[in-house]
Amino acid sequence: MRDVDIATNNNVRITMKSGGTITGHVTGLTPNELEQTTVMASSPTGSASAPVDSTGNFRIEGAPSGTVRVSARTGQMFGGTARSAAPKTVQLDAGGSAQVDIEFNSGTVIRGRITRNNQPVPNASVGFMPRQGKTQTNANTTADASGRYEITGLEDGPYNVQVMDMERLSPFSTTYEVHGSGNFDIDVRTASLRGRVVDASTGAPLVDASIDIRPRGNDTGFFGSRGAMTDANGTFVVDSIARGSYQISADKTGYGHDLKEINVSDTPEEVEFKLTPSAGVTLKVVDGRDGRIINANVRVTDMQGRDVSSDPGFRFFGGGAEPIKLSLAPGSYRVAIQAMGYANRTIMVTSPSNQTVAMTPGGTLLVRSKSSDALRGRLTDSSGNIYLASTFNPAGTFRLLESPSTTTLQNVAAGHYRLDVLDKNDQVLRTIEVDVLEGQQAAYDV
Repeated sequence: MRDVDIATNNNVRITMKSGGTITGHVTGLTPNELEQTTVMASSPTGSASAPVDSTGNFRIEGAPSGTVRVSARTGQMFGGTARSAAPKTVQLDAGGSAQVDIEFNSGTVIRGRITRNNQPVPNASVGFMPRQGKTQTNANTTADASGRYEITGLEDGPYNVQVMDMERLSPFSTTYEVHGSGNFDIDVRTASLRGRVVDASTGAPLVDASIDIRPRGNDTGFFGSRGAMTDANGTFVVDSIARGSYQISADKTGYGHDLKEINVSDTPEEVEFKLTPSAGVTLKVVDGRDGRIINANVRVTDMQGRDVSSDPGFRFFGGGAEPIKLSLAPGSYRVAIQAMGYANRTIMVTSPSNQTVAMTPGGTLLVRSKSSDALRGRLTDSSGNIYLASTFNPAGTFRLLESPSTTTLQNVAAGHYRLDVLDKNDQVLRTIEVDVLEGQQAAYDV
């Protein structure tokens, strides 16, 4: 039960609805893989899961009602071989039952060899993750002693490929487009990036300045961003950087940040940052209904749309909330704010300044697709900004479930939006205008 005012209603009655039952059969796996497979049922109102037996059957008790997404994964997420099946959706009434069969694709096989300077990288971990939300399957495995790997079960589409050298504990990122089975050799060509951070006025080295380096214009997933700290001499080293174009920033409490765009080659030049003292921006994020301070996470971009690494880091959604201090150079910035149970907000800030931001739960947007194909959606607000964009999903796209399922977006900020329906090639198939009201549901057909 959400949004209970305990000052006026301190006798809270919580009514639990009877969960549904989902049964089904999993195919496309070996008996050993079946023993390591779990099926998950999830919806905006809850989730449940169950293991698969040796014959491939499963039974989920207490499944959530409404439009339920049923997915399956076999193997180990880290340190082994694992893969997922394309999820399915089903409409489930409270206390009702449904049959959902899951098929793992074993026909697509991607093979290759991981090398560094023409030498094999033994026991490297390699993972294929959906890129730009255009695919629904993922897989990971561990290369053998000669650097060879084999991935099965991916659907066609673009993927971010993450390689972790377990001996050096250094990540490497690249991309791959799956079109049926194929060979994909990964040559880990990297360099060490060195630099220095100093006070712009005195030239004195700055110790414990934070360094963030990330690929330009690319959603590279979990290992896309790399970080480092400066030592007593103001110097830093970031090892195993893949060749390519990056944006790199430096910031330190009490100073404004500095951001550069660089190209990393086999022998990159040393990078120098000069930071100027600045109070930066302090954000106090509060509940718009009672004014209490809440935990939130932010994504900061400058007027050129570049991510600015000035957020101190992820904050768990719990007690101990405090203002967010952003080490920003003088200027204007766009800040996207996210807090669990509240609608995302995007505001403009000017550095230096102090600002209080009020968050509310927002409304719920229901989108019913008439298409039998799983398409994607994108919301643009009245200011022309893409809504729901984040560091891990800069395009702000979300999956539109195929007919007759309903896509539910909770905690959407009240306002007027343009909803674009996209195909896998990012072509806009249809555009409709939608309105979301605080505390209410808004339903639209596309």
